Amino acid sequence: MPDGLDGQRTRTILYLEDDDTAAYLFELTVGECPDAKAAVQVHRVVNADQAFAFLFHEVPYRQAPRPDVVVLDINVPGANTGLTVLKTIRSNPALACLPVVMFSGSNASADREQASKLGADEYVIKSDFETFVTAAETAVRLAG
Repeated sequence: MPDGLDGQRTRTILYLEDDDTAAYLFELTVGECPDAKAAVQVHRVVNADQAFAFLFHEVPYRQAPRPDVVVLDINVPGANTGLTVLKTIRSNPALACLPVVMFSGSNASADREQASKLGADEYVIKSDFETFVTAAETAVRLAG
């Protein structure tokens, strides 16, 4: 990975989020994390197909960096969900070790249980600004 402005390795977060406001708040809070500063780059995708293309370096993401952590919303447009992306990550030997944070508006116990069963490292429920701070800090910490 390229070095940040202070010589640190740039950490990469892949963020699956279809809502523009949520994406803006997350990216803003990542930039404000004490450990982040200029050494974290967020790559946002808006659906599961784009997430798969990014993870597997398919068009238009052939040159995409390998993420250090993946942050997934459960409910995104299309047939595939954030849980489908999590399942694919955990079943692929080249990706299985990636930390995954589920960051979703879903407070359903079934979603939390499924995310845990599939191997999510963390599950943060979107509710207020503080939860964005929590998700951003968790992602930066897991990115190393």
